[in-house]
Amino acid sequence: REMIVVCCIDAHFTALKVINEGKNPSAIYYDPLKSNLFRITGDSFRQVLAFLLLKCNYGDSQHIQDNTDHYTGVTSSQTRRMIYKLWRKINLTPNPAYLNGVTWTKTCLNLDSYLLVNDSRNPKLMSVQLTSNTCYFQSYLFAVLCKVGQLATANDGRSVDVIYQSKLREVTARMASHILEFFSEVNAA
Repeated sequence: REMIVVCCIDAHFTALKVINEGKNPSAIYYDPLKSNLFRITGDSFRQVLAFLLLKCNYGDSQHIQDNTDHYTGVTSSQTRRMIYKLWRKINLTPNPAYLNGVTWTKTCLNLDSYLLVNDSRNPKLMSVQLTSNTCYFQSYLFAVLCKVGQLATANDGRSVDVIYQSKLREVTARMASHILEFFSEVNAA
């Protein structure tokens, strides 16, 4: 119902956080190369989630191969047909940005201070990958934001609330302190 999907495609990590808000689930998508988060809803949500699960081998594609009629038959649902179409072209689609018909809505965090997970110059944006090998760490920071801060769609419908900002502030301060102490001790040895 609510999950974080971390996916590595061609040595680049991205992450998606499912937000379960009643009958209309949505997701917040994070690409460490971009400072904006993206909100996806409806059919776009289902398509991107299915793509990531299939592309990153979280889903069992053997079932699709062995049971084609389950996905394409007259009694199959629209979601099953969409999964089958995605599976058929999964190796031709490099990442979710290339999916047809997906609506990506830029969104921002309702934060007013820097908390390690977001941009120090503009706290409403995410921190971004500054070197070629940090996308996995950036995805980890996004997971910390989601797990500790708990994300929810704001009342305006366009931004993202961080429900437990004070807890996130405390945890990220401890993380930063631990990282600094660790590297100080390594350099001193």
